[in-house]
Amino acid sequence: MMTPGCSFVDEPLPVLRPLRELRHARRRTAAALSAFVLVGLSAFMVVPMWLLLTRSACACQSRVKSAYNEAVQLQGAIERFMLESDDRCPKDLEDLKAANIVRSADLRDPWGRRYVFMCREEHTPVVCSFGPAVEATDSVCSDQYPFAR
Repeated sequence: MMTPGCSFVDEPLPVLRPLRELRHARRRTAAALSAFVLVGLSAFMVVPMWLLLTRSACACQSRVKSAYNEAVQLQGAIERFMLESDDRCPKDLEDLKAANIVRSADLRDPWGRRYVFMCREEHTPVVCSFGPAVEATDSVCSDQYPFAR
């Protein structure tokens, strides 16, 4: 005979129910934690690579734009020198420095190389930078905008 309120067979013990729920909660927590770790590791690997690729491209583009702008400024400085010296083209960029038209820091491109220039017959000077690598395809000149399509 069973006493009322003491049913061991029909219902699980009240202590076992929280243990089952605790086990399920642990499994859910472990699954969420492993997903969090997986996302974190993939972000740890993917984001730096993405930043490396995009930042270096951006840095190169900004240097190219800077070289173009500085080449155009040097072209204007050469034209000013030519106006002040009866259309005589300077022998080198040091002539511009000696005439106090430019500073010595203005004579180097963003990669640390000296700008080169050429005076044409029609008296329009062209100033060029060799760019990141000393190749004809990487040169940046004052008569060509580097990002034109």
